[in-house]
Amino acid sequence: MAFSLRMILLLVATILFVVAALGSAENWADWIAWGLAAVAAAFLVGEAGWDRSFGGPSRDRT
Repeated sequence: MAFSLRMILLLVATILFVVAALGSAENWADWIAWGLAAVAAAFLVGEAGWDRSFGGPSRDRT
């Protein structure tokens, strides 16, 4: 399974949103802000063409 930078950022955002939902009531806004920043970065990476795949099968490009 190949992980791309966009996929990693979206996974980070999901984890941050879950922590905000289940965490303490005093810091939830900070967790939501970081989650939204990760989502925005994921879309920016995808649109800018910086999305690279990590792992997965390697191909010899000769």
